[in-house]
Amino acid sequence: MKYAFVIRNDENSFKVAEKIKSQLKLEYDEENPDYVISLGGDGTFLRAVHKYINSIDHVVFFGLNSGNLGFYTDYTMDNVDGLIDALENNNFNVNSHSLIEYNYNNKIGYALNEITLLNQMMVQTVDVYVDDVLFETVRGTGLCVCTTSGSTAYNKSLGGPVVDPSLEAFILTEIAPINSNAYRALSSPLVLSSKHTLRLKCHTDSMFTADQFVMDMKSEEWLNINFSCKKIRFGKMDNTSFVKRVQKAFL
Repeated sequence: MKYAFVIRNDENSFKVAEKIKSQLKLEYDEENPDYVISLGGDGTFLRAVHKYINSIDHVVFFGLNSGNLGFYTDYTMDNVDGLIDALENNNFNVNSHSLIEYNYNNKIGYALNEITLLNQMMVQTVDVYVDDVLFETVRGTGLCVCTTSGSTAYNKSLGGPVVDPSLEAFILTEIAPINSNAYRALSSPLVLSSKHTLRLKCHTDSMFTADQFVMDMKSEEWLNINFSCKKIRFGKMDNTSFVKRVQKAFL
């Protein structure tokens, strides 16, 4: 089996990488790894996923938290030996979670956390279609479409629900919608099953994000979002608990 690192640019993370590399009896291969070890926080983990997105079907991702926020990272600086043991002895569980997929002008991309449509400089008017049905027209700052595993990120700060990542669903949350007699909006997050497709049409120039990536979007063009057939595989410790993870992160 082969492994690779994606490392946050700080001294602690590089020291941990050197320790793992000196003790782990597996081949290091950045081009075709079986295991990808993220050393940092959630931002580093997202970078690792997108770096190896084309190999995601056969890669298992492990997160070691050497930063502050580590919702995706099971292992800590105090458990480096446990990670080494897990990799050498195949002593871990694997959880799979679906990505969401966007299609903009026939360009396809993916997100583990969320896709957002934003314009903070002016009010946006966005037509929201669920499948081929016009659901609402939102006027405001924008929209956030997140996975269940990403529900604890930007979605939560917008007042969206925290959702168990084992559920096959995604969440649409409005960002600062205008809700008045003149302009109506749901003004509540909408949880949709994986069978649905969202189609968004913005009537102003805007931008959209997919995790850490930012792209321009022209007025009157379409952004289609649906569940992807691609799944990310997480290497997890036996005692991983979503409820405990949420409790530790926020309570």
